[in-house]
Amino acid sequence: MVRSLLILFGLPGAGKSYVGRALRDAFGYHLHEADDDIPEDYRRLVAAGQVVSEERRDAYHRLLLDRLEGLRANHPRLAVAVPLLRDRHRRWLAERFPEARFALVQCAPGPWAARLAGRTHTVSLDYARAVSALYEPPTLPHVVVDDSAEGDEALRAQLARWLGQPPA
Repeated sequence: MVRSLLILFGLPGAGKSYVGRALRDAFGYHLHEADDDIPEDYRRLVAAGQVVSEERRDAYHRLLLDRLEGLRANHPRLAVAVPLLRDRHRRWLAERFPEARFALVQCAPGPWAARLAGRTHTVSLDYARAVSALYEPPTLPHVVVDDSAEGDEALRAQLARWLGQPPA
């Protein structure tokens, strides 16, 4: 089996997890939600609406690199949903995993705000707006996946074009 590592990045609420579930369900990828690796102290800061310091954000991304190394050993087809707001964190991933392919998951402002406003289990709309100021445009090669519309069929078609394969 050909090894494949897909990195889904973008703002909170853009649809990274939704895209990852489509990759899992339609294309057979193992999905890893990088939010599951966030340390408890980091989670408390986010829950309190505090933007995490650059030092703390860097430490988390270093831990994530090691976590992904272990996941790669067990999952030849791995999709990872992770915000990666800073370009240096994307570069760290690309350096450690040169085979990685990156997709910027985007959502139009209206649906993005509506998604976040309706959530109670993750970051708030206010927090997402605050951290969006930290977002740096990507400098690495990547595709853009638009998750503005609801519906699996259009999303699967975008992913099939990116992967060059039909859904399983």
